[in-house]
Amino acid sequence: GMVSITAMLTDSKGNLWIGTNGGKVALYQDDRFTFFELADSVNMNSVRCFAEAEDASIYIGTTGDICKIDKKTNHKGYENCNISREF
Repeated sequence: GMVSITAMLTDSKGNLWIGTNGGKVALYQDDRFTFFELADSVNMNSVRCFAEAEDASIYIGTTGDICKIDKKTNHKGYENCNISREF
């Protein structure tokens, strides 16, 4: 089906985070995109919101859970995200 943008955030560094109803997250940083795909599960199939913590980590609210992408590790550390693919 058609994928729609459901959430956006510009973080404190000026990076743009885009979430979709298809469980994908795009990060626009340093003039290029990085894409994250949340695991294909019934509970985590739609990104609903983003929030940035004081430590610059990004929290992603989905229809079934909240996950954290650790900004200190250049977005390579995940908590509760169940990232199935990064490309």
